Amino acid sequence: MLWLVKTRFRVLIRDRANLFWSFIFPLCLGTFFFLGFGNLLDNTHFEQINLYIASDYTDEQFVKVMEEIKIDDDTFLFKVNQDFSKDALEQYLTANAITGYLFVENNSIYYRINENGMTQTVTKSVLDQYIQTRNVILEVASTNPEKIESIQQSLSNNKNYLETIRSKRQTSTNAMYIYFYALIAMTCTYGCFWGIKLVNDTQANQSNLASRISIAPTHRLKIIISYSIASFLLHFAGCLITFFYLNFGLGVNFGDNIPMIVLVIFVGSLCGIAFGAILSSLIKIKGSQKEGIISMITLALNALAGLMFPDLKYLISKYLPVLGYINPSALITDALHSLHYYEGLGHFYFYISLLSVLTVVFIACAYFFMRGSRYDSV
Repeated sequence: MLWLVKTRFRVLIRDRANLFWSFIFPLCLGTFFFLGFGNLLDNTHFEQINLYIASDYTDEQFVKVMEEIKIDDDTFLFKVNQDFSKDALEQYLTANAITGYLFVENNSIYYRINENGMTQTVTKSVLDQYIQTRNVILEVASTNPEKIESIQQSLSNNKNYLETIRSKRQTSTNAMYIYFYALIAMTCTYGCFWGIKLVNDTQANQSNLASRISIAPTHRLKIIISYSIASFLLHFAGCLITFFYLNFGLGVNFGDNIPMIVLVIFVGSLCGIAFGAILSSLIKIKGSQKEGIISMITLALNALAGLMFPDLKYLISKYLPVLGYINPSALITDALHSLHYYEGLGHFYFYISLLSVLTVVFIACAYFFMRGSRYDSV
């Protein structure tokens, strides 16, 4: 059998089309993904906002509140600057030296900006909350002055009832990683092209080569197994190269559990080849039409796993979760996702178990369809 595997391997490495889908295309797509939004993968730290308040149009209480607002226990939201007059700040704003400034006139707060942006939006949201709170206090003071102290105390407490639990494994929840998980899943499921070639070269009604192989004295099971091993080794190598290129070459963080990631790729590669063999056995047409149909099916499964639109994956999980459990691309994506974000391995074992069961079913069905073929004429 070893001789059959080696011989088949030499044949497969001459198949430029399948080598492209297993080796070249995933690397190119991963590079384009990284160039397109690789800078969004890093955790963005919120920087302190420079808040300019006109020194000649100010309010001491308002300034004090702005100076005390915090992002967390150690970082203040605003860096308040009162060194310039209103006229000077207006000149700086006109020259685009600052993004905006505040001034207080006749008990009203004015915010001058040139254009909208994140800094301006955050500042305006804080101002709206401050004005709303101040109006509540003024209204209570005018109608029920005896309750003013309790209202002020209630507003100043600012209790936090939401506890944020950060995973020890990974604190980021960046949705952009879904693209790269789905890319690995796509690479694994592109093993379907090797599955197509496996069927085309072993079923006598598919090609002249298969006709000659089918009458060879070698047992059919031995041929199928040896051809499958050669296809798997080549495709698995392509998937590993893609993963290592993304993880170590481009710096996409898949987590620290490399052996488990390799296990996902191992099972996913088997699943992709078996999936292609099943479809190729069931679709009774020859040539490029069959490959086109299987390509569309595989592309649809990868799209549902978040390759093109990550939110689609979440919609499937929410409204049609069963579809995610029978989609090999979605299972590979979820397994990688669970390794990256969850501290324990419970979620990972769930998804890898489903993927393994699906792979075994695909392999059994593929062998069933391939082994018993009989032809009256070819």
